[in-house]
Amino acid sequence: MSRLPEFMRFDRGNRARSPVFLVTNSSNPFDPLNTAHQKRFNDGLTDILFGLDGFQPRSPVLIKVHIGESNSNTRMLPVYTENMIKYLQQNNIDNIFFGDTTVTYSSSRGYRENGPKAQPYLAMAEKHGWTKYAPFVVLDRPETGPMHGFDFYEEEIILSQDASGRFKRFSLSGGFARSDSVIHHAHLTLHGLAHVALCVKGLTMGLSGRTGKHTMHQHYYPSIDEEECSRCLLCVETYPEEALTEDENSVPIRRPDRCIGCGECMAVCPNNAITMEGQEITDWAKGEDSLPYRMVNYLIGMTVNRWEHIVHVAHLYNITLLCDCVNQEQTSICNDIGFLVGRNPFAVDRADRQILEQRLAEQGGKSIAAFHPGDTGYKIFEYAQTTYGVITEPEIEVIKV
Repeated sequence: MSRLPEFMRFDRGNRARSPVFLVTNSSNPFDPLNTAHQKRFNDGLTDILFGLDGFQPRSPVLIKVHIGESNSNTRMLPVYTENMIKYLQQNNIDNIFFGDTTVTYSSSRGYRENGPKAQPYLAMAEKHGWTKYAPFVVLDRPETGPMHGFDFYEEEIILSQDASGRFKRFSLSGGFARSDSVIHHAHLTLHGLAHVALCVKGLTMGLSGRTGKHTMHQHYYPSIDEEECSRCLLCVETYPEEALTEDENSVPIRRPDRCIGCGECMAVCPNNAITMEGQEITDWAKGEDSLPYRMVNYLIGMTVNRWEHIVHVAHLYNITLLCDCVNQEQTSICNDIGFLVGRNPFAVDRADRQILEQRLAEQGGKSIAAFHPGDTGYKIFEYAQTTYGVITEPEIEVIKV
């Protein structure tokens, strides 16, 4: 597996921080619905985004977004993508589209609710304004692409990579696999499982196929064919979490509490006796303590050879206790802040946490731990740096517009 690009590799004393730009209002408090603010931020964000060292967008360009559920009143606003799309078009990139994948829960964006043409999903994308500036494509529904000149042929593509973490097989949505550049728009919210949702969660859950979502949520399990199993126990010996144990009288026994759904047992079985079975997610709290770490593992594997062509625009307004996947009206937990822009998703996420913690403390003496007592703070970033050698500390430059 290829390594991280140089701009993301931690090198103490040389490359220990990643540039992250905080774009905020120069005078009055930021109001994301104010048309004057929208114009200034659109101009400022476009200048920063396409001025980043090393980022040269290539067609087709995926603008990855989250359209929110039908009753989500605090969702991301499409108006803040307008100037970016105009810039791309002016520079002769005309294959531009918005996109996101279906979700595992029941919804107008749900996997089961959307057939090949994904009519419910596309209707809601149009209702929420995401078709005003560019076409919207459901990234795991290949039939939604050709009408916009964007051809992909699979719901998901499975990659095999040795990413040095928990997983060796990674599911990419077909649309993500087909795109050459990604401008990732992520909306900051708190989250029931990830605690803080922004770039890492947006990339992993938003760009993976259904297999990947179930894997990260620990809802894929091995099923062993007793007739084909030779009792060689290779699966027991190689299983990363000791989730299969030897049984003298039968095939290996699965321990559901330990299984992470990585599929490694299936990959090593010499007799093809193991298949991975997907289950509907009925226990969303399963694996809460390790979900952020699994998303880091998955992100490293699914973005191999793509880091140079992905950038991030984080929307720091309408910050709510629950994410935009929750189909209900919400109120913000703090004042609107602005935007973060950067090439390194780990540094952007860390900057977001720092800024949010400061804002919560200033406004009510609270912290993220007040909403999620089990939150582990910055340990996830230490894990990413130690395990993969990635820079996670941001070098924040404040730009007022």
